Amino acid sequence: MKVLVDLQGAQGFGSGRGIGRYSLELSRALFELNSKELDLFFLINLSATESSNFVINYLREFCPQEKINGFFVPEVGDFESIAWRQQAKLIRSAKVEEVSPDLIILTSLFEPIGTMVVSGFDEFRCQYVVVLYDLIPYEDPNTYLEKENDRRNYEKAIQQLLKSDLILSISDYTTNTFLKNFREKSIAPITTIGAATKKSELLKTLPDEWRFNLLNKFSINRDYILTISGQDKRKNLKTLLVAYSNLSGKERAKTQLVVVCNMESSVENTLMDSFAFDPEFKRDIIFTGPVNEEQLDLLYANCKLFVFPSTKEGFGLPVLEAMAFGCPCVVSNSTSLPELVGDSALKFDAMDSLDLGRKISELICDSSRLRAMSASSLERSKKYSWSNVAAKASKAILGLSLTREKNLAPQKSEECVAGRKKLAYISPLPPEKTGISKYSSELISLLSEFYDIFCVSTSNLSASLADSRVKYSLISQEDFKKNFHKYDRVLYHFGNSEFHLPYFEFLENFPGVVVLHEVFLDGLSALRNDHFQSLFDSHGASSNYALYSHEFSGKNNLIRYPCSLEQVDQSLGLIVHSRFAKELLIKWYGWEVSRKCKIIPFPKESEIGDVAIKNQESHDNDIVICSFGYLGSGKMNLFLFDAWSYSIFNRSKLVFVGPSGDEGYAEELKKKVNESGKSDRVIFTGWVSEEDYKYWLGVATVGVQLRAYSRGETSASLFDCFANGVPVIVNSQGDMIDFPEDIVYKLKGDPSISELAAALELLTDNSDLRSNLKANAVKYITNRHLPENCAKKYFSAIENFYLHNHHNLPLRISHLNNSNIFQTENELDCFINALLRTCLPSFRTKTIYIDVSEIIRGDIRTGIQRVVRNMLRAFAENNIGYNGLRIEPVYTTQNANQYFCAGAFLTRFLGLPHMLNERPIEPKTGDIFLGLDLQPILTPRRKELLMEMDARGIRIQFVVYDILPLTHREYFSPGVYNHFFSWLETISLFEKLLCISENTKKEVERFLEVFFPERLKKIKLRTFLLGNEITETDASKGQPKEAESIRRLMKENNLFVTVGTIEPRKGHKELLKVFDLLWSKGETAAIVFIGKIGWEVDGLIKEIRKNKMFGNRLFWLDSCSDEFLLEVYKKASGLLVSSLAEGYSLPIVESQNFGMPVFARGIPVFREIGRVYENITFYEGDEPEDVANQFLEWKSSLKARNHHEKKGSKTICWKKATKDLQKIIID
Repeated sequence: MKVLVDLQGAQGFGSGRGIGRYSLELSRALFELNSKELDLFFLINLSATESSNFVINYLREFCPQEKINGFFVPEVGDFESIAWRQQAKLIRSAKVEEVSPDLIILTSLFEPIGTMVVSGFDEFRCQYVVVLYDLIPYEDPNTYLEKENDRRNYEKAIQQLLKSDLILSISDYTTNTFLKNFREKSIAPITTIGAATKKSELLKTLPDEWRFNLLNKFSINRDYILTISGQDKRKNLKTLLVAYSNLSGKERAKTQLVVVCNMESSVENTLMDSFAFDPEFKRDIIFTGPVNEEQLDLLYANCKLFVFPSTKEGFGLPVLEAMAFGCPCVVSNSTSLPELVGDSALKFDAMDSLDLGRKISELICDSSRLRAMSASSLERSKKYSWSNVAAKASKAILGLSLTREKNLAPQKSEECVAGRKKLAYISPLPPEKTGISKYSSELISLLSEFYDIFCVSTSNLSASLADSRVKYSLISQEDFKKNFHKYDRVLYHFGNSEFHLPYFEFLENFPGVVVLHEVFLDGLSALRNDHFQSLFDSHGASSNYALYSHEFSGKNNLIRYPCSLEQVDQSLGLIVHSRFAKELLIKWYGWEVSRKCKIIPFPKESEIGDVAIKNQESHDNDIVICSFGYLGSGKMNLFLFDAWSYSIFNRSKLVFVGPSGDEGYAEELKKKVNESGKSDRVIFTGWVSEEDYKYWLGVATVGVQLRAYSRGETSASLFDCFANGVPVIVNSQGDMIDFPEDIVYKLKGDPSISELAAALELLTDNSDLRSNLKANAVKYITNRHLPENCAKKYFSAIENFYLHNHHNLPLRISHLNNSNIFQTENELDCFINALLRTCLPSFRTKTIYIDVSEIIRGDIRTGIQRVVRNMLRAFAENNIGYNGLRIEPVYTTQNANQYFCAGAFLTRFLGLPHMLNERPIEPKTGDIFLGLDLQPILTPRRKELLMEMDARGIRIQFVVYDILPLTHREYFSPGVYNHFFSWLETISLFEKLLCISENTKKEVERFLEVFFPERLKKIKLRTFLLGNEITETDASKGQPKEAESIRRLMKENNLFVTVGTIEPRKGHKELLKVFDLLWSKGETAAIVFIGKIGWEVDGLIKEIRKNKMFGNRLFWLDSCSDEFLLEVYKKASGLLVSSLAEGYSLPIVESQNFGMPVFARGIPVFREIGRVYENITFYEGDEPEDVANQFLEWKSSLKARNHHEKKGSKTICWKKATKDLQKIIID
């Protein structure tokens, strides 16, 4: 059973009070039951920011993020208005529908109006369980419900309470109060589950210093009596004050009274004015004001006596908390308190201050009695445990039946006459030249038995239905739009022709049930101006890359993407004609789409009669092979012609009945026919009239209906063949896979020409086989596809879709808009914003949003930017196809508190032919945000936004290349440390950090241990291996002016290279000293520095340029292209890497594509890389003399490089590295 716990009880009026604590602890206890029967999810109001952050952090202590769901409400408008509450409830209901629970637990039904909390029942087929704390306002309305609005709001909540499926009461007193008032009115069972507390006496072991500091803060300087109170009259604080004032001066001198209460100063002054006659009274009484949980616990743990004088309580949680600390307790003898304390506490008459005073006086002087009462309190408190509460709640919930139909049974077709509904019917109609127009003409006549039908005209042609007796009305588009809400039902038909283009706008604004005659609709979408953008919105970068980029589209031209997401998202339900079509929808849009998808057989009845038989026996006894439908590669017409040519061409005619769908393909086919010399035996009919179409069905000996692939369409022509007794050859594609083999001659999905040729020969020669196929096909459609039965299924499906979609988001928004509930454009914008932040009502596949903010600001081709470019491209390529994730690069700017789709960048980056839009991103629960680019300044500025996304269930993860500015701040400019500290403080708040080396991971762990140790328990630290290939696509081109000098040295096998930005930690200065020393001793080795100027190296740059070997044995390329770098990697003698600190080293790993020897400083991260790549020699020490000697020893061990051998080379491609990273991301 899927259970959704609405935790707004911890966010609204009860936040920070007993109700809030109860809601949270009950949730934890239910979750920790680990019940197999209860699958728990939690709902919070994310617009209540302060409380939502607290509740989320609380839940994450025991609950995975995917179980936490949040919603937003419009943050403008009058929170008390009906219009605002309707908007807010709609958004909440959208999130509830997304979770789709079997049962909802409301932790707070009685919320005062005027807050952001939106609790209550929704119109879902699920059960509602309400936690009932008390009925105090109901029993004392004059005190608590003085305002008419408050009274109406409370009465409405009571009515919902009475309609709930189960009430969980926190005490027997509350249960009995409910039964006393509503036993005859309520259908809901009520059970007492009790309450508990997790507080304990362990705090008494706290150090004395802590104890002293707290007590001193509140000016507590002696023993004290503690009470928890409020300015609410029922808390009865005045009775306690009077009782305390009646104590003797000696007793008060020894014992203060501490009142924990968030009380307005005016109320406090009024209370104290009653004791103005006692000048010492104020000195003895302490009002703490608000206290936090830790302070309250310490006050409990140190009090001498706890007094609770309340006259009305549903349970009395402060008393139980005090008992858990071993406090001796005195409580009033009213409502739930005697039930709570039993014999463990003293009880007094709630309205008798003298009685209370006597009991206090007796106790504070009797230490032995206090000790005994303390022990009794502890013992009694142990009877109250959250595990018991949760077990009782679970038992009561599981005792409910899961069926709650409440008159929601589908309407039977025979019941329709009494209440005929108006059906707006939107489809091409005759004489429009599309198969769906004929289909609709016949279907309308069938559905007219159930509905008053209004056909919406979307063309200038006058509709002419097949049956003139059918009663229907033809209405204009304008009439439909204006009077949409007057139509009870709307039915759309979507196919792949231009006739359906206007329906996109209709469906977006006027939701209805959609008949998908094809799942992909890519041909229809391609006719739209926004097709390219729509494809991206549905499937992300991979789809555009696969279909349109120059570098990829030619690799596999069979890749197709469905373009039906708008129909899937915006419809109230989907009707398809085959299991295959439904499975295609599930394949591309996920299993959840099956909930709104219904299979209805293609309606068709047998049309065989005397005329058909007569026609079949005429036509000069020729064998006629017919292929029905548009000409196109998908119909395999060329393939059919080849098979016919190799088999029966000399004794048959081949007829292509249908227009040229693909003009180029049709021309190729006709040309081949003409060149074959067989054109006199091949007929191309073009578009045919209904009469001619039936003629060819009548004369056909065999029909051939092939598919190269299927987009989920059902062939009407194939069913026409069945209905007219034409035996058919098909191949196992699409819905034809499911046809029994005794009604069609079925080839494999990808048949050979010889196999089809053999089938043609067999069927034309074997009349018995043709007769059997014909008879079986007629029986098949009669049993399964009878139009009258299909019409009943249509009616049932439409009614059920509307019945179960009265809470459908597009439909309800349409109704809201029509009711003029939005007074201003700003109000509407705020509603839409809150809705999209709550949930994107879409079956769009999971998206990885890849942050590329830095590379968009300026790609200066650093190592990190090389990683970003290659991984982004690999993400796009790796996720091509139905099982891929949706990839969307994003960016933010300094002034915009949001992330945008990087459409313009992606268009340029992938070489796409059409520009993609830049718009704010719309992530939904389960999506992933990947900080692939390094942006230490902007990321902290988006901290609140990222936290909000995290709370919404978007998984936030960041790649960490290094944290060198934090571990080696001496190598960086002033201010960099602070930026990096803010960056790491921000990104470590989220789910996962993805480190590019084990060394970086260890440094991150050490940092968190020092600054944020509590985060180590929650955050996941992972490592992955970077790729090392320099791809042709990513490589920059060009030759430096020093190229020939460098090539000469490489031919001499005497050139060494170091690659990396010129900056202090890279060790260029030390290498220069080493080579100066070598040159002074006659060494002829040359070195080239490849890298841009970094920071704080002005002096080093001067030294390089003034060096006597500069331009001879010393070179510096500050703008080296990848093309030339690859040449150097291939032909130079070795790579020198002298960095003092690194997060990784792309130059080392890139050089290993060519097996280049490496001489590297022995820092930990380089040794880690050395465990993967074998050509690395490590040196130790900092003195030039030591390093020079180690270099000479290494150099002498090198053999002259043959760059064709690539000894020890190892390539890790970016696709593999990215695939590995994606596995870690989605894990």
